[in-house]
Amino acid sequence: MVCQPHDAMSDETVHIVLDIIAPGSSLLRIDPLRGANITHLVTARSANNTVFRIVIHRYAVFGTYDRGAKARREYTTLDLLRRHAIPAPKPLYLDTTGTVLGTPGIITQYVSGVHIDAPVDAVQWARERARILAHIHSVPCDEPTRSLLLDANSEVIWFLASGAVPTYMTAIRMATWFGT
Repeated sequence: MVCQPHDAMSDETVHIVLDIIAPGSSLLRIDPLRGANITHLVTARSANNTVFRIVIHRYAVFGTYDRGAKARREYTTLDLLRRHAIPAPKPLYLDTTGTVLGTPGIITQYVSGVHIDAPVDAVQWARERARILAHIHSVPCDEPTRSLLLDANSEVIWFLASGAVPTYMTAIRMATWFGT
């Protein structure tokens, strides 16, 4: 049985995932992660006894968008970013139909880090973010890549017109980014 979208991540589903991306590995732990989607951090041990972590992102229903297309877009975008040396999690598996995950989603490599509410040096922090953004915007996009990306203006208009801005988006305050 494959998990349903709103169920907790089942051991059985994770075993199927591990058989696909790391055959011979064993499950150590499943932890839910906060976010807009149904996301879990999976800790496992590989066949050669190395502990590794992956993140399983299952896309929750929000509006009428095609969750399979969202999964494909995010998987392809992460792959594109990594090919251009932009820091991003490595995409490991794409499930556009929900056959394995119970709903469309992707599996990525876990990237450790910390949440920064107030950087020690806000100017240096902003410069680094600007450098990364400039690098992202320098990535060449051919027509197939451009057709995959969402139109930012349409997306903003949809949120404004629908009044359906998710709580997690409204909770972010610019002041907390700069420690004021």
